[in-house]
Amino acid sequence: MYTHAGYVLRKQDAEPIRENAEKIRLDLSSTQAQVSVSLPALKEELERVKKLLGIDCFAEAAITRISFSVSNLNEYIPTTGVCVEDANEMAWVIEGMQLEDRELMKYLSVLSVEQPETLQEALHYAMNLDDYEHFSDDLDAYGKAVLRRIGADDELIDTIDGYMDFERLGEDAMVEDGVRRTEFGLIRRYSSPFSEETHTLEMEYLS
Repeated sequence: MYTHAGYVLRKQDAEPIRENAEKIRLDLSSTQAQVSVSLPALKEELERVKKLLGIDCFAEAAITRISFSVSNLNEYIPTTGVCVEDANEMAWVIEGMQLEDRELMKYLSVLSVEQPETLQEALHYAMNLDDYEHFSDDLDAYGKAVLRRIGADDELIDTIDGYMDFERLGEDAMVEDGVRRTEFGLIRRYSSPFSEETHTLEMEYLS
């Protein structure tokens, strides 16, 4: 059975067991032991790690290494000043993203533009992905998306296809919308469009 905490299998005379698909791995060290922990982890699993380390709270242990199962995240999520609790929350969020089509690509686009300085900032962006719109790296498709945004349906777009330069419309609309181009696709922020200055740099790259 799938739950918000992962997959659970109930065995006879045994507690439910969650299938742990590792998203983040932490190496922890205390004065008594060294332990590697796979995240996301349930509260009970983290309590067992504390017992192995001989500590009451994770602040008493040092994180000696942190790695992400999604390789690109290692590049865009800072790992300095990380605490176990935030890393675990991030791991749960990553797991949720992987259940949604292209949600992880959208997040990578956001990270590459926003460039968070801490894991806490990266987690903030992850929790606010609804403030962003993600597109494939296709100016023609973006131009058609602009028309749909103002009410055009697919029948109208198909009718004018071949008579209109959708790519030019998409390029001009990207400037107005503050869209940024990343290696993971196009990204647009709803609440406050990315600055024209940074977008101009992207347009120079496009040309």
